Amino acid sequence: MISRKIFLECIKSIEKQFSIDRKCSEAFKVILPNDYTTTYDNSSIIDTFIKLLKELTKDEDEWIDYYIYELDFGRKYKYGMVKFNGKNIKLSTYLDLWNIITKKK
Repeated sequence: MISRKIFLECIKSIEKQFSIDRKCSEAFKVILPNDYTTTYDNSSIIDTFIKLLKELTKDEDEWIDYYIYELDFGRKYKYGMVKFNGKNIKLSTYLDLWNIITKKK
């Protein structure tokens, strides 16, 4: 099992890299508007990093993927949209994600 501190640092790092990647992508559109061959793609390492986190936390329900991709790191969370065992669960912060993964065990 991974420690809470390291898990939170990892999720924060992934979010930071997503932000950097978005900025680079936007810059490339300006600098190279007609270039369709140059790529800036960290998805391979990011996907592997997420897979490792899922393995270390035993996230079989894929809460990490949901939090990152569907909820955009919690920014799209609205009360009532996440339920676990019939209860509304807050999922808007890294700590909320940690809690839902670790408390289900």
